[in-house]
Amino acid sequence: MTQDQTRTLSKTKRAALSAIVTYRRQRRTGSGWIIGDKRFSASLMAKLEAETLVREITVSGTPVLVVTEDGRRCIA
Repeated sequence: MTQDQTRTLSKTKRAALSAIVTYRRQRRTGSGWIIGDKRFSASLMAKLEAETLVREITVSGTPVLVVTEDGRRCIA
């Protein structure tokens, strides 16, 4: 990811990436995700996945969000 792309991230996208890195407790709800004490929409997470900043994996049958290396560079 280039420097120009990191500047185009909105505050909401940056907040979502920071929350995923900070909080261990994540759960998927019908309308989105609850990460720590914050709520994010499913469409926001889909956009982050499309930009390859986040991956959704399954751990013991539970969906979990993981920040990719590109995502870590954006919030660093």
